Amino acid sequence: MIFPCPRVARVDSVRVVPHTPYTRPITMPRPMSPLRRVLVGASAITIASMLLGFASGCVYAGGRTVREMGPQLSEGAVSVVQPGVTTAEWLIATFGEPSERVCTSEGCEIMRYDCEVRTTEGSYLFMLFASSSNTIVRTCWWFELLEGKVVRVWGEKCGEVCVDAANPPTTEPPQGETFDAGTTPTAGIRTDDGAKSP
Repeated sequence: MIFPCPRVARVDSVRVVPHTPYTRPITMPRPMSPLRRVLVGASAITIASMLLGFASGCVYAGGRTVREMGPQLSEGAVSVVQPGVTTAEWLIATFGEPSERVCTSEGCEIMRYDCEVRTTEGSYLFMLFASSSNTIVRTCWWFELLEGKVVRVWGEKCGEVCVDAANPPTTEPPQGETFDAGTTPTAGIRTDDGAKSP
């Protein structure tokens, strides 16, 4: 069998055209201004740190610390003091060494006990604010002794102002706060305005 010879076409040039469904012009974006770069960077950092804060659970934190300093005397503790019976040694054994001991010209001894309650409160909200406050409430208890035995006791609440060497409390009891041997003490806490608490 003899096959016919195919016809040969002569090609002078070939042009390849890519097939695209549509063509559009290519545009290059404008470069960002320096201010815009800073704003975009700051926004990215803020968003990343907020996500990190939320992921770690550190969104809000707060706390309160109460620290008691010195002997913690109260009206209940002072009510066991018996006039004419309770001695200076018993006071020291029960409440510890006093903050101050003063001998008066009348031959009396006055022992002062300072009690402080320091409260520190703080709160922190992630990336927004942090706050704290410190409060010191001081109470002074005074015991007057004659011949080694308690004859008077009184207390002063100094409020939130610390009593220091520049502003010492008076060593005189308020009027009407004394008691004689054989009677019960009228121990009470005086407030800054001089009124006695029940």
